[in-house]
Amino acid sequence: MTLMPRHFRHRLALLFGVLALIIGLPSTFLITQVYHDRLIADRGQTIQDLSRAVAAVVGENLRERLREIELLAHSSLFRRQPLGSAEIGDSLTRAQATYPSYSWIGLADVEGRVRNATGNLLLGAEVTQRPWFQGGLSGPFLGDVHEALLLSKLLPPSPDGRVIRFIDFAAPVRDDQGQLRGVLGAHAHWDWANTVIQVLQPAQAAAEGLEIFIVN
Repeated sequence: MTLMPRHFRHRLALLFGVLALIIGLPSTFLITQVYHDRLIADRGQTIQDLSRAVAAVVGENLRERLREIELLAHSSLFRRQPLGSAEIGDSLTRAQATYPSYSWIGLADVEGRVRNATGNLLLGAEVTQRPWFQGGLSGPFLGDVHEALLLSKLLPPSPDGRVIRFIDFAAPVRDDQGQLRGVLGAHAHWDWANTVIQVLQPAQAAAEGLEIFIVN
């Protein structure tokens, strides 16, 4: 008993159907694979573009904060006024007000003693071992993210209970003759980076399982 159709026309139709199936299945698989690969490539490019945008904005923000501290340290007020003067204290307060993420800005003398600071926090403290002071003695300094060691007991706790982390900026303060007078340092709350991420990430990030991490 044969399963082949009796009529040639039917056999020809069956043959073409089998050929179409044989050719069509691999073609469909190939098209699906190409589409899948293209989708992954497009997705990867989108993520790469987003990561570059976040890195560029964070990097530029860091450079702006460092330039801000440098300009303040080079101002005539810091070059000439006594380090503990009210005028310098007012200048530090104004600088903190212009950028709320500054949790603390202070001025230490060459011996590493804080002579002026916002909110009078750490006034008189010895900071010679702090990286921002050591780095700021020789030039502009941008530190790494760290926990708040000296300030942890003086600042209000984080609303979400997380450990407070800072990134440091510092610059040397010199007089009109170029002699070192001290180091101007600032601690910026690292939460500003989360604000940058929230602004730049797509609206559908949560639904798509997209997360952004700053690892270095």
